[in-house]
Amino acid sequence: MNNVIKVSNFMTQIINLKGCKIASITTRTSVAVPKKYMVGSEVTKVTTKGVLVNLDYVKATNNRLKKEGKEPTFKAKPLPWGEWLAPKKIITHNGKCYLRMYEFKGAKHKTMYFVNGQPANEYQLTAIKEYENSKHKPSNTQGLTRENEVRPTNVAEENILAFKCGEIQYNKREVISVSVAM
Repeated sequence: MNNVIKVSNFMTQIINLKGCKIASITTRTSVAVPKKYMVGSEVTKVTTKGVLVNLDYVKATNNRLKKEGKEPTFKAKPLPWGEWLAPKKIITHNGKCYLRMYEFKGAKHKTMYFVNGQPANEYQLTAIKEYENSKHKPSNTQGLTRENEVRPTNVAEENILAFKCGEIQYNKREVISVSVAM
């Protein structure tokens, strides 16, 4: 049985992208902070950063290995989940599309946290960052120094608030539901 994936106009533009490009992206994700951190019931992370899209992961990693004076023998492992809809660009999993992107040195990066819809206070921010740092365990399988790693990241299309890359400009329009008493 073939699965049919609906591809948005935005993702179609990404599919048609030629060559590696620098982009700006803003994402919003939920952070499931355990109760022991006592920060609140709903934590949201909004991040804006510069990324690379349509990067050849293997080639980029091997180029960095060469620069470090190492043998360029890196081979990527298969995706741990999902499958490529458009290699180097879009992964599908359980009916959703995910944009593959890569962080790069010198890119501007801004993150804001919200707790129950309000900006996180100092205590909450410290606890959230402690939790976020505790779950990121380095797993260097590339043989590169930490600062030279090529770091892929995937983001669900539904979590992308804004994206800009050359002619591609995307801004998610928020749907606000309003209850009206009749």
